[in-house]
Amino acid sequence: DRSPYRRVNRSLLTAFVLRPVNVLLLDEASNHLDTAAIDALTDALRGWNGAVVAVTHNRAFADALQPTYVARVEGGVMKTRMVTGGALSPRDFSPNAVATGGIAGAVKDAAADVGRGGSPAAAAAAAVVNSEEAAAAAAEAKATKVAQVKLLKEARNAPGVIDKIERALAVLEDDVAAIDARLMKCGSDVAAAQEIQREKDLKCAKQDIYYAEWERLEEVMVEAEALLAVEGAST
Repeated sequence: DRSPYRRVNRSLLTAFVLRPVNVLLLDEASNHLDTAAIDALTDALRGWNGAVVAVTHNRAFADALQPTYVARVEGGVMKTRMVTGGALSPRDFSPNAVATGGIAGAVKDAAADVGRGGSPAAAAAAAVVNSEEAAAAAAEAKATKVAQVKLLKEARNAPGVIDKIERALAVLEDDVAAIDARLMKCGSDVAAAQEIQREKDLKCAKQDIYYAEWERLEEVMVEAEALLAVEGAST
C-alpha cells in the first residue's frame, strides 16, 4: 500500500492495540482499512482480554468483531440489547423508520401515494415487508429478553453453586491425597498401581469438571453485572 495516510493509520492503530489497557474505544476503526487489515484487526480484538466499545457503520467489521452487546442511538435515545446466537440482526443496521425514513416510513409514503393516485399494490407490498420485519424484531427481542432473564437468574444462584463446588473439590482433594498414599504403598506391584491410578484419574476428571463449571459461573456473574450496568445506563 503506497498511501502514506494508510501506512501511518495502520501503524498508529497497531500501536494503540498493543498498549497495556483493558478498554478500547474505537470510532470507525475500519475506515481506510482493506479486507485483510480488517480481518487482522478483528482477529486481534476477539482474542484480546479486555472490553471493546466500537462505533461503526461497517456491517462486515461488526459481524467479524462478534460483539456481545449492540447499542443504537435513535432520536436521541440509546437502546441496547444482548447479542444472542453470536450473530447480529439485520435490524441492528436498518434505519429507524420514523427518524430516517426506513421500511415503516416507506409504507407511510406508499399509503400516502395511494391517496395521490399511487399504486395500491406497492403500498400492500411495503406493508407486508414492514409487518415481517416487525414480527422478526419482536421475536428476536423476546428471545433476547428470555436469555437475559435466564442469565440473571443463573448469576443470582451462582454463589450458592460455587460454594457447593468448593466443598465437593475439598472432598475430592482428600480422596486424591488418600489415593496417592495407597500408590506409594504399591511398591513393585504394577497391576495394583495401575488399578489405583485409574481410580485417581476418575477423581481428577471430576475435579476438572468442577473447576470448569466454577470458571463458567464466574463468567456468568461478570456478564450479568455488565448487563445490569448497561441497563442502568440506558434508563
